[in-house]
Amino acid sequence: MVHNKILQDYSEFSSWIRTLESIEEEHWRIPIAESKWSISEIVAHLFNWDRYLISEILPAVQTGNGIPRF
Repeated sequence: MVHNKILQDYSEFSSWIRTLESIEEEHWRIPIAESKWSISEIVAHLFNWDRYLISEILPAVQTGNGIPRF
C-alpha cells in the first residue's frame, strides 16, 4: 500500500535525521561541497518545507481544495 510506503520512508528519514546528532557543531556550517549548502542550511530547508506541507498543503488536501500552487 502507498500509505505503508510513506510511513516506511518517514521512518527511514527520521532515523537519518537522528544520525545528525553525532556531527560536531563546527561542521554544521561548512558547505558539503564547493558551491553547495551546509548541513544546517539543508536541515533548515527541509524543516521549512515540512512546515509548509503541514500548514498549507495537508489542510488544503483534507478540505478537498487540492494542492495549492506556489
